[in-house]
Amino acid sequence: MRNTCLINAKGINKYFGAFQVLADVDLEVHKGEAVGIVGPNGAGKTTLFGVLAGALDPSSGDIQLGGNSILKHDSARRCRLGIARTHQIPRPFLGMSVFENVMVAANFGSGRKLTKTKIECLAIDALEKAGMTAIANRPATSLGLLDRKRLELARALATSPDILLLDEIGGGLTEAELQQLVSLILELKQDGITVVWIEHILHALLKVIDRLVCMDSGQVIAQGLPKEVMADKQVMQAYLGSEVAQ
Repeated sequence: MRNTCLINAKGINKYFGAFQVLADVDLEVHKGEAVGIVGPNGAGKTTLFGVLAGALDPSSGDIQLGGNSILKHDSARRCRLGIARTHQIPRPFLGMSVFENVMVAANFGSGRKLTKTKIECLAIDALEKAGMTAIANRPATSLGLLDRKRLELARALATSPDILLLDEIGGGLTEAELQQLVSLILELKQDGITVVWIEHILHALLKVIDRLVCMDSGQVIAQGLPKEVMADKQVMQAYLGSEVAQ
């Protein structure tokens, strides 16, 4: 169905000192699909995002974007090439307003030379999609956790990404807010943005994704259609902490 490989990570290993956090991880993400990543705490999910986005260097392995290795590119360059991510703990520029935060992302993250008008349009569009236009002029330092998460998403969207890495963006949201988030991510898929989403809230994740990857102890232990992965005995033991009923 989708045959254009956008990101291809092969043999990714990551050590922090003697401790191995990622162990020979392979991950292909195809253009236009939504991939979910699940696993227990400490499975290596966020570390994998850091390696893909350029915040962390792998100890070994290769990462290709559109068939070209991006190992030598830092996170800023990878963002300009189309990889945007959100963080579990939001990291806004606290001395700026919400709108200014998103303007910075649009100006420096898209990899294009844009007019001020175009930058403002990108920022406004991102704020609208994230549901933040009503508080665009508020200082970022005044935001609570939920609004900071929305700001993380708006800043990522303002870079005009080809691939969006979402790291537990649903955490802390109410059920109504989760439904809005699901609707938004489905709209992004329709716009052609490829999504890779780490999330513990399975019912939200499963409404969006085409494929599911499960990690445990730094390894990919299963991947494929979501229902098949969640029914896998090894996944049930690792992620849900119990064996499949026979």
